[in-house]
Amino acid sequence: MPQISPLVWYYSSFLGIVIVILMIMYTEWEGGLSVVDDMAECGLPSLKW
Repeated sequence: MPQISPLVWYYSSFLGIVIVILMIMYTEWEGGLSVVDDMAECGLPSLKW
């Protein structure tokens, strides 16, 4: 089995941080509700459960 490189964890963590920052920006600058609704239609709520 190939060993998982630490870079994979850093990359996935970085993507998670970027997504959170973008969501905060949209919430502060554009109200965020419409953005959240658009993402909800794409199936992202499955990540919350």
